[in-house]
Formats: sequence, C-alpha cells, structure tokens
Amino acid sequence: MLTLKDFLFLIFCSLIVSESIYVARYGGEEFAIILPDTPAKDALVLAEKICKAVTLNGIEHQASQISNFLTISVGMAHVHAEQSSKPLELVKLADEALYKAKDNGRNCAQG
Repeated sequence: MLTLKDFLFLIFCSLIVSESIYVARYGGEEFAIILPDTPAKDALVLAEKICKAVTLNGIEHQASQISNFLTISVGMAHVHAEQSSKPLELVKLADEALYKAKDNGRNCAQG
C-alpha cells in the first residue's frame, strides 16, 4: 500500500524533468529538493506546481485539524554558488520560508 509520504515523493519526482535535480526525505514529514543552477523564480514555480498537484489529487486527510484533504506547504531558499553559505544556513532559510507558508494559510509556497 502506498503511504502518503511515498505518494508525495512520486509527485515530486513526476514534476522534475532534469537529472541534476535531487529529491530526498528530510526528517519525518519533510522533503528536500535540490535544484542546482536554477533561478529562484523557477524554483518557486516548481514549488507552486507541487502544491497544485497535491491539491488536485484530493486525498482525504481525516486526522488533520487544518483541512479534510492533504495539503502541502513549501519553503524555498536560494543561494548563488559564489555566495559563501553553509548548508545549514540554507536549510534555516528554507525552514523560515516554510513557516511563512504555514502562517499564510498553508497549502502554498513561499520563498
């Protein structure tokens, strides 16, 4: 049986069209999508497509206090290769954007 996490992973993979993009589980209910050489605006477009794909599937989520259907909130962070940043700084930026998405009503992407 396909779990919700497996379903989300399949959606992510189906929307990604480049071999240089990496999708990985990060934590219990979180995923990371690494998009090398991708402009921030293009990354945000992909994040919005992921949100829309989850919504269009209309998967019931009876245990949720937020919605009767599965939703997804996305936090997007972007750094240029020439910037000196540490991986944990990038994760922190993405996490802050994720909480902005949740504060803005969930089921959306923020970057």
